[in-house]
Amino acid sequence: MSKIILNKLYKKKIKNISFGSLKDEELYEILKDGRACSPFIEIQMSKNHPELIQAQTKDYDFKLKKPINGLFTVEEKLFTRLGCKFYPSRMIGVGRNLNLTEALKIISEGIYLIVCITEMPIISYKFMKGRDLIKKYPKLQIPPKEKEKFFA
Repeated sequence: MSKIILNKLYKKKIKNISFGSLKDEELYEILKDGRACSPFIEIQMSKNHPELIQAQTKDYDFKLKKPINGLFTVEEKLFTRLGCKFYPSRMIGVGRNLNLTEALKIISEGIYLIVCITEMPIISYKFMKGRDLIKKYPKLQIPPKEKEKFFA
């Protein structure tokens, strides 16, 4: 367990993973897909950082026990082989549209937890203010080619 520090790089190894007769390597491959991995990472993060309280609202995944820099919410986003789109999930995917004004408002009002799952079982992650992400990535996504730079 560790205290949340903004812009700090954290690295953890996911251990003790099992499902029936699947091999670890098979499970790690499955968990490189954000759709499969997200619920597990969310629970693991609340164990790594007890100041996170799972919230499950439409705009954020966690509330903070105490605000950080006046911000009370944390949204988890996964960095996969395709990079990381950090706008609201309800605006990502086929048949969904990005409402830029709404997305910018939501992003700027919270903290983002960006978790790289491309090297499973090793995960790297950072907590960042949403407004800092917007400044650095105005297209509201971190491209795959930025992985090494972002997680440095």
